[in-house]
Amino acid sequence: MPYHIGGRKRDPRIPIKHNEVLEHLDGDPKKLTLIDDSPDGRFPVNFSLGKSGRAVDATHMPTRFRRKGNKGLPMYEVDNAWGGGLIVTDKFRKIVESFEPAVHQFFPIQIEQGGKVIVERFIFYICNRLDSLAKEYCSPQIGPDEFYNPIHDGNDKIVFASSQIMNVSAWCDRFTVGRYVSDELFASLASENFTGFGFKQYDEI
Repeated sequence: MPYHIGGRKRDPRIPIKHNEVLEHLDGDPKKLTLIDDSPDGRFPVNFSLGKSGRAVDATHMPTRFRRKGNKGLPMYEVDNAWGGGLIVTDKFRKIVESFEPAVHQFFPIQIEQGGKVIVERFIFYICNRLDSLAKEYCSPQIGPDEFYNPIHDGNDKIVFASSQIMNVSAWCDRFTVGRYVSDELFASLASENFTGFGFKQYDEI
């Protein structure tokens, strides 16, 4: 069963709920774009909409950040970044790359506070883009070329087609939003009990 994954989930090991404010010291996140933004059934395809499954142009990618506030509190091991990316640890990166070497993007960053580097992380972007929904089983039902937009009324149901995912371990879908991973990759990530790691399981046929 596929899982959607996210960051900054409330974690009882961190004493209070907090939002991280990271000020970039180089680069310019507002200028980040995809290397290829050509449409392929979902329009538009661009970085700002997030979770595209396309590679990001690293020209303006920041490498250094200053943490503002939360001094003394641990940082999440999985947090959110722009454009549908995640801020992850090196251990997280190694697990993903053990499943799909040289497929996804991991941009190294340093996070500073009080004039010194306190942690090193990676900004992770998924670089597989699939048409993976079993659309006839989704609720509300959608046509083969329609975008799935849940109503969030309690009756929504996303179903994935294993025949369309095949052996891919991490992907974004052309017709809905989200970061999805396979059972096997999820099990390896979940076994590490990363702080901030959020997830939701979906059906598959």
